[in-house]
Amino acid sequence: MLRDLVGFKWNIAIAGYGQYWRDCRKAFSHEFHPQVIVRYRPAIIKATHKFLRDLIEDPEDFRARIKYLTGSQIVHIAYGLDIKDHDDPWIATAERAVSIAAACMVPGSFLVDLVPMLKHLPEWLPGAGFKAQARKWRLQVREAVDEPFEAMKARSDLPPDSAARSILERISDRSHDLSQSEEILKGTLASAYLAGADTTTSTLETCFLAMARNPEVLREAQCAVDRVCVGRLPTFADYDALPWVHALVKECLRWAPVVPLNFAHRVTQDDVYEGYHISKGSLILVNNWCEPRVHLDLTQYLRTTGHWNTPAGVHSTPLRSTPGCT
Repeated sequence: MLRDLVGFKWNIAIAGYGQYWRDCRKAFSHEFHPQVIVRYRPAIIKATHKFLRDLIEDPEDFRARIKYLTGSQIVHIAYGLDIKDHDDPWIATAERAVSIAAACMVPGSFLVDLVPMLKHLPEWLPGAGFKAQARKWRLQVREAVDEPFEAMKARSDLPPDSAARSILERISDRSHDLSQSEEILKGTLASAYLAGADTTTSTLETCFLAMARNPEVLREAQCAVDRVCVGRLPTFADYDALPWVHALVKECLRWAPVVPLNFAHRVTQDDVYEGYHISKGSLILVNNWCEPRVHLDLTQYLRTTGHWNTPAGVHSTPLRSTPGCT
């Protein structure tokens, strides 16, 4: 449903293995590697300061402020475009596309995922209503992919701190023709745009909830910041001096992960794992919420000395670093 009918095959996480996937994956990894994202820090600091000012003016509407913060940052970083309005249509378009993906990825929601041959049924046939829904969703998803990309192309130049400019410069030097380069660029940017706009929003909302439920933790975090940043806001230069705040963020990610059971993965061939036979076509769900073999101590990120205990805080399958994480 998601890949073939709704048309998410451009997405790095959904695309099958092949040259397109390898090119997009390489471009994505290069742009969002921890050593590369340092160049985005000024834009992140600027957006964060605006978020804090907006939050002081209207704390009740904090969820809308969070959406604007994450949406404006990812649009600028990916496409080099600036969002001025909290109700910008690109943010709404991204949220709609992410909601569509979420609806499609719930295991068992659509029979066509279990019986793929159903995708060939005509739309008018009774029981094939999922195809009409997929056609509607496909148009909405294309809006999220095409509209910011076309706006980016309309610019005479791109800012040096945008992923679009960096990717375009690198892939233009290779053997891709113009159409291939554009598809790689479009798929890579849209993957970052849609992934970052929603997941970061969810994580920040989780932090707000955790602090509201644990005010004593909030006070301790504030004290930690005040001790290091006397009379000023923290910057990335203070990262190593704030292990307690670092641990707090890690705990929020562990406590309520955005995707607790990861994405469903389909087995491409028969396999045997630790004595269990896994048939081709089986759906595999991985527990991201709690993996004791990875998390050495789920309740203690800091040693009694206050130093960082273990970098193993959040994981995915296969084990890899989340883009931008250090």
